[in-house]
Amino acid sequence: MAKINTKALKARLTIDDHKKIMKSLGIPIYMEHPNEIVYFTGDKNVNALDGSAKLLFYPDTSIYLGLTAGRSYDIISLTQTRLSLLKQPCSFVDAVNYILDVTGIESSQVQRVANPNITDWSGLEKFITVRNGGSLLPTYDISILDAIPNVPCQEWVNEGISEETQALFRIGWYGREWGTTIPVFNENYDLVGIRCRYWGENAINGKYRPLQLLDGTIYKFPTNAVLYGLAQNQYEIERTGTVMIAESEKAVLKLHSFLGSQSTAVAMFGSQLGLQRRNQLLKLGVNHVVLIVDNDATGGTDTEFEQWNNKIMKQAELWSGLAQVDVVWDSLGLLERKENAVDRDFQAWQKLYEARTIDILNN
Repeated sequence: MAKINTKALKARLTIDDHKKIMKSLGIPIYMEHPNEIVYFTGDKNVNALDGSAKLLFYPDTSIYLGLTAGRSYDIISLTQTRLSLLKQPCSFVDAVNYILDVTGIESSQVQRVANPNITDWSGLEKFITVRNGGSLLPTYDISILDAIPNVPCQEWVNEGISEETQALFRIGWYGREWGTTIPVFNENYDLVGIRCRYWGENAINGKYRPLQLLDGTIYKFPTNAVLYGLAQNQYEIERTGTVMIAESEKAVLKLHSFLGSQSTAVAMFGSQLGLQRRNQLLKLGVNHVVLIVDNDATGGTDTEFEQWNNKIMKQAELWSGLAQVDVVWDSLGLLERKENAVDRDFQAWQKLYEARTIDILNN
């Protein structure tokens, strides 16, 4: 076999080529989206149809993500894995030859021209396998929390967030900056950041900001890469297969005060979940999603209502073919504009939860 430049080979493959290879390997498409193709789990099951559809392909990067296996693949490593399952020769060379045969690409078109000296490895960061399936989020020394008094926020207690819940989530008080501290953990309970709810004059530059100490240390983190409450509620999410997704940390705290250890709530720090965090939840076995949405449409124009509805549907469609999606919204007219079902008392939450839209994607 000629020396193949596998980088050139992979770059040459079109989306149709990928589909040909997957079809030849006996892995059918379950559902296709513009930015993602969902396949049946052919990286774990000899008969791909025997399993669920949890093998995802991302056309923009040509990377496959096996949620059941808990690993990512390029087309060559996936072909090796599949050939091994089928009890066929599955060496690296075997996989490359298989791809050439299926696509009709001539080896002369992708021969290795040189043996370059690699001096820049920065682009390989995204391929690092992280221990325990964690993320590449930076972590902080958790002992900092021992230096911050665990003082519950009385205003939150008045709103229905119990002292017990605040203690569990390690809510504290940083008196020097007049702020309530909100530690943020990843799924392995590593400290990845600390948010602070500033009060009084300190809130002029924003009520919620990363905690900054006098020595200049800022406990910042990418809010789009972590789910607040996952560390505390992960067991119940895995046990039930259900996750409740809200926008803010306070919603998670409030739901824990309502439901105790039965809460499955996480917060997005905003209104967009994204594929990375969705996949993180799928790996936990989530098959039922409850979206808790803010009441952004009441009293607004028809255009505002349409935008609000489109935003909800966009979030729901992220789970299309993967999970049932329910939506808790102000279907009973109980809330003010910008409120959500968790902002009121337990009775209001219970009413709005029972009146939720069930399985919105098939409704």
